[in-house]
Amino acid sequence: MGIQNLLTRYSLAARARGESEETIRHITRIVGFFDNFLGGIDDVTRIQADDLRRFIVALRQKEKWAGLPQAKGQKLSGTTVNTYTRAIKGFFSWLKREGIIDTDPFTNVPAPKLPQRLPKVLSEKEMTAVFKVVADQPRERALLLLLLDSGITLSEVAELNDDGVDTINGTVRVFRQKTQKERYTYFSPPTADAIEAYRFVRPEPAAEPHLFLTRDGDPLTGKRIQKILERIGKEAGIGQRLSPHKLRHSFATWSLKYGSNLEYIRLMLGHSDIRTTSRAYLHVASADLAAASKRTSPVVNLGIGRSKRSPSKPTPEPETTRHQGKTTIVVKVEPQGPDPAAGLQPVTYDKKQMGRNKGNR
Repeated sequence: MGIQNLLTRYSLAARARGESEETIRHITRIVGFFDNFLGGIDDVTRIQADDLRRFIVALRQKEKWAGLPQAKGQKLSGTTVNTYTRAIKGFFSWLKREGIIDTDPFTNVPAPKLPQRLPKVLSEKEMTAVFKVVADQPRERALLLLLLDSGITLSEVAELNDDGVDTINGTVRVFRQKTQKERYTYFSPPTADAIEAYRFVRPEPAAEPHLFLTRDGDPLTGKRIQKILERIGKEAGIGQRLSPHKLRHSFATWSLKYGSNLEYIRLMLGHSDIRTTSRAYLHVASADLAAASKRTSPVVNLGIGRSKRSPSKPTPEPETTRHQGKTTIVVKVEPQGPDPAAGLQPVTYDKKQMGRNKGNR
């Protein structure tokens, strides 16, 4: 059986399972690319492991946006190659489960490793510039604050119903199409105030009661939200593209820096496995490790590592006075206990004896 007929069967089965239309389009598009690469697959039982390996090699050499005006001579990213490979492997796993093929030819073909990149986030300066732009724009201000404060995704905010946002308790109920799961996430009082300010001036909904609407009362689509954020980022003059996913990364990164923990971040982001969260955001702890170690060091906090011969502060020049042929050296000693009465303590030395001791060193 050919790939195109099997893709039709796969789409039907995926919809019956409740997979999102976005996921179905993603799989069918990439498997279609693989089919074209092999010149059209008439019999899937004849596919071999090396066919996928040759496709991976070809992807590594492929130019990004090849044949389009935005092409800049860059190769496809490692993330894109990994995504294509996993989609094809997933499709052939489905063929095996359905009994269409007896053996999955790609079982022993690993997907290329993902490049380890730190998520890009907005700096404090960039966030300040962004919110200056939307200071007198109630919808845009509420949208930005909710994305930054709750960590929800683009699809989640686009599908957000008005009755799912509780500004009294600071909760938002979202349904994620990718995982087919509902969850709650939370936001702060300033975000609640911004949402109520927008609700006061927004138009009446034309159809479904979504939270964020166009001026005509229609729900804001995901593409429209992306364009709004890109426009704000350009007006703010920040050095990177402003996007919902960047705000999501910024939420997780800044929450960790301000004292949150990975389990809380996992729940807010909707990750099913904390390893996904830790791979993406544990770098925040590493970045602050040096400063944190100085604040929490047992040696520093217990005061047990300070050398008496090497005072931590510069020693002042001693004051000297003469009395009956002897020299008195006045030394200022820092307080060493709860009693602060440690001022100038005079210590008397025999100057001649000091000279002899110096000569014996």
